[in-house]
Amino acid sequence: MNDAERIIQKERCHNIDVNIETLFLNEKKHRPDLFTTLLELIRSAVPNTDVSASSILRLSRALSILLHVVKELCSGRVMRIRTALQTATPELFSFLADVYVRYVGEWMQALGSTTPGSNDEEVLNERMQISLSCLKILRRLLVNGFEFVNRSDEARQFWSVLNGQWSQFMNLGRFF
Repeated sequence: MNDAERIIQKERCHNIDVNIETLFLNEKKHRPDLFTTLLELIRSAVPNTDVSASSILRLSRALSILLHVVKELCSGRVMRIRTALQTATPELFSFLADVYVRYVGEWMQALGSTTPGSNDEEVLNERMQISLSCLKILRRLLVNGFEFVNRSDEARQFWSVLNGQWSQFMNLGRFF
């Protein structure tokens, strides 16, 4: 990504933050369809069979938008904002955990078959970026999205998946 693309990306993220603040803090009504709309956007961006560059880019951008929305909502001190986030968290968390597991599986499988300097390295990096974006959002949802995270079955299941992946990640040192 060159400097011009980074500046444009920063400006887009700033615009997203401003729009979210306006939406939640200045409006009198709560928008209950916000999270369902975002989840539909992410679901439509996740490629089922089409793994073209455009579908990966679309998913990456959708996750970036969701990350900024979740960041902004996590910083909210207003109780109705926190309640809205906690209401939407189980469904968002479950879906993003599935996307995370899918893309980690893809890049771990590709890591074993990638030769240095091949075109597969770009595909591998894209998959890693998507799984990293999912992990960033999941972390924020774990910390702020659950009222009692220790009582959540989704959080416990995800923790056991991460715990199982830990040894696999430690074995990746031989590739670097």
